[in-house]
Amino acid sequence: MRVLLDAYWWVSGPDSLRNVVQAQVRTWMRVFPQDDVHLLVKRSDEAAVRADLGDAVTTWGTRLFPQGVAGMAAAPRAARRAGVDAYLTHNYAGADGRGCVFVHDFLFQRHPEWFTRAERAYFGIMPLVVGRARGAVFTTEVERDAAVRRNSRMRATTIAPLGPPLGQLHTEPDPVTAVEHLAAFDLTVGRLNARKNLGATLGAASLAASITPDHPLLVVGQPDGKAADLSDEVRRAERTGEVLFLDRVSDAQLLWLYQRADRFVFLSQGEGFGLPPLEALHFGSADVLVNDLPVFREVLGDRATFVDGTDPAAVAAALDAPRGPRRTGPGRADVEGLWEQHVRALRAELLRRS
Repeated sequence: MRVLLDAYWWVSGPDSLRNVVQAQVRTWMRVFPQDDVHLLVKRSDEAAVRADLGDAVTTWGTRLFPQGVAGMAAAPRAARRAGVDAYLTHNYAGADGRGCVFVHDFLFQRHPEWFTRAERAYFGIMPLVVGRARGAVFTTEVERDAAVRRNSRMRATTIAPLGPPLGQLHTEPDPVTAVEHLAAFDLTVGRLNARKNLGATLGAASLAASITPDHPLLVVGQPDGKAADLSDEVRRAERTGEVLFLDRVSDAQLLWLYQRADRFVFLSQGEGFGLPPLEALHFGSADVLVNDLPVFREVLGDRATFVDGTDPAAVAAALDAPRGPRRTGPGRADVEGLWEQHVRALRAELLRRS
């Protein structure tokens, strides 16, 4: 099979999207070595992609920006020039209607209040072009069903769940110097925007007896989109050292944090999939505490503790509850197996629609 894959975020972009793109491509090449793989990348990133992958793939560079424009316009053009059997873009389907599209989520339709006006204008194009695609692949049944209810023209038949970042399997933990002295801590990870419910997370932490300067809540993330509004009580907890903001950390440092955290907390109000809790389960030894959302029930099953993320007292009680025994996450084969299932589902959909 000759296929074109959207690798626009291979070098830059949000970490979660970069990890997904790299895992898709690397796993595809490992599981289907007979396929002729072509990649759509930023023109400025072509050399870096070829340095990573060698001659095993053909790159098609584009100067179009942002990713949605590249997916709609550059991907169909590259697919025609390469003579591929099928092509796959992310979120924004090719304008010619001949490709398939991998959709991360349509949360902006259900909760526009979580997004800026500029984000809503940009994301609002997605349903229009996805409805013209030959096929749409989602990561969860929850997100697919919600999207199809609102977009009756959408052809969404395949679910391809994600796996934790492959790069973590080959990474040695790197201590975070600023917190290396701590004997214990809880951890939350995510972009600091309104949807991630950071204000409620930190508010609950300020109420929990277990969160102290000697056992703080560490927050890993950067401002993004509609920023969270932090209360005076949370600012007080920051001043006393009960809450510590680490901003951005490397993958190796995040792995170190996952392995040492007592509890991983993720009270996001909405996710298309929700990778951070899955990462914590696979690469860490902490208990995982998440908001009680249908998507987390689907992805995490009985491996997490669910709590009403809108109830600070309930979250604080969960933070103060006895922690379970330390555990060892699944091995390399488990993580690679999740990604193998993912790309097999993608490839099967492309073959059906080609």
